[in-house]
Amino acid sequence: FLEQLNCGTTLGQVLSTACAEISHSLGIDYCVVLLYDPVQQMLNVARYHTNNPLDPGVGVYQGIPRSAFDAMRRQMGDVMVIPDVQLFPGMVAEELLSVVNVRTLVLTPIEQEAELLGALTLVSIEVPREFNEDELALMQAYAHQLTEVIIRARLLNLAQRQARQLELLNHIARVALESSSLKEMLDALTCSINEHLQALGCMVVLWNDELSQLMPISGCGYLIPELMA
Repeated sequence: FLEQLNCGTTLGQVLSTACAEISHSLGIDYCVVLLYDPVQQMLNVARYHTNNPLDPGVGVYQGIPRSAFDAMRRQMGDVMVIPDVQLFPGMVAEELLSVVNVRTLVLTPIEQEAELLGALTLVSIEVPREFNEDELALMQAYAHQLTEVIIRARLLNLAQRQARQLELLNHIARVALESSSLKEMLDALTCSINEHLQALGCMVVLWNDELSQLMPISGCGYLIPELMA
């Protein structure tokens, strides 16, 4: 399983591969990986795989509030099995039930020690599905392996971001040394920063003593010429 995941070049590709493999190995209608967003306090759909030819697309799938996930976990343990969601009104949004006949729902956390990273979710449609102990244990094993994958992807992303930041800082130092004027230096820097951050625009404003206000002196990107006019 891990060997297959290592073939992916991005976290998204890796999670898509994982969902497909888990879905096939357990013979389940849907396999969904949720990733936790600490800002929103939500577990949001990151990737999923389904054999449902009538799948409406990811747009109908809503995230799970952290508070609701924690409440289920306290009540059910680390493997949360809802045998038939239609017996628990409100468990799944009515908008989703109107297009996907969700029946059995199983969740288990993806976490590193006490840090919640996300959740692995299995879903059956049309008819309830019973999972035996071996299948639930295998699901947890998959979740543990996904933890390794997500942590490795985070570390790689951090290393790449730090390398880009270092490259930008070195570029800024070179521009400062090579520029013949403040305006030339700022024009080069705003364009470099705008490109590095993949922003719509970057502008430098300096205080004007005569006008007693900040005035744009250099900029690069979308609408910047209009703003500086």
